Formats: sequence, C-alpha cells, structure tokens
Amino acid sequence: MNENGKSHSGFKRFIGYLCFALFGIVSAMQPGRESNVLNIVYGMLVGIVFGWVSMLVLAIFLGWINSGLKKTQKRGFARRAISAGMVFMVPFALMAFIAAYYLHWKSAGLFISAAISAVAVATGAEISKLYEKPKLWNNIVPSILASACSMAWLYLIVQVQSFPSTIINLYTLVTTFLSMTQ
Repeated sequence: MNENGKSHSGFKRFIGYLCFALFGIVSAMQPGRESNVLNIVYGMLVGIVFGWVSMLVLAIFLGWINSGLKKTQKRGFARRAISAGMVFMVPFALMAFIAAYYLHWKSAGLFISAAISAVAVATGAEISKLYEKPKLWNNIVPSILASACSMAWLYLIVQVQSFPSTIINLYTLVTTFLSMTQ
C-alpha cells in the first residue's frame, strides 16, 4: 500500500463504522412502528460494536494466515486492508436507508450481509496486492468469515429490533408498580 493509502486508512475505517451505525439504525427502526431515541441509539451502538467485532475477527484471521507478511509489511497490514475494503459498504448502506425509509421495506437491514461480503472480497484483493503471486486463501477465508458474520447479524437483528421495546416495557412496569405503592 502506498503512503496515501496509509494516511487515509483512518478515514476509510471511520466511513465503514458510519455504515455499520447506519445499518444498526435501519435494523432497529422498523417501518410502521413508533420510533424513539432509544431505538436509534441502541441500533447505532449495536451496529458499531458488531462492525468492530467482525472486523477484528477478520483482521486476526488475516494476520494468522498471512504470517509471512508480518516480516515484510509494517504492523497492521490486515487492518489497513480491511479499512480499504470498508469503503465498499457505502452503496449498501445507502440502499438500506432508501429501502427502509423511502420504499418502506421491512427487511432493509439485510443489506449488511451483502456489505460484509463486499468488504471481505475487497479485503482479500487488498491483501493479495501485497504478494508477488496472490494466495487463494486470502479470498476464501474472508468469504467464509463474511458468511459467518452475516449469519450472526441475521440472528442479532431480531435482538436489535426487540430490545428497545423490552426496555420501555420494563420501565413502564417499574413506574406503574412504584406509583401503585405510593
């Protein structure tokens, strides 16, 4: 990677986490249901944490399978490659937002599966650029991890959508109980 790629790595990562935050918001805010600040904040936090964990797992595996690059590349080569790949989430985040808020699709949060796959493929391509002869596992391993992360997101999406209403219901129950005891 050239010096420009390194200097913009943090900005690319920031764009990627903004996309994860948007995916979380889109997943937490269901069309046709009342939205509140708790839904937005919770969805955003879950999206960012999910993005951080999934990209950390990808970086660990890429560092592990490319142990030879640790000798020739500066530390953090996997994170820089992932940061470069995270930019490819932007169109998917925009499509998810449009699908949720203009087309009123109820499953717009599923766009994250395609976005994670795009990041994995782009990351594999970035890592392959570091070799004279590209290694096949740099495309296979990120794709397998993307599939696992996509399945985890599909499970998590249900939790994201139900948790804020659970908190509100619990708050209502506690305040009702306290008002009855006074």
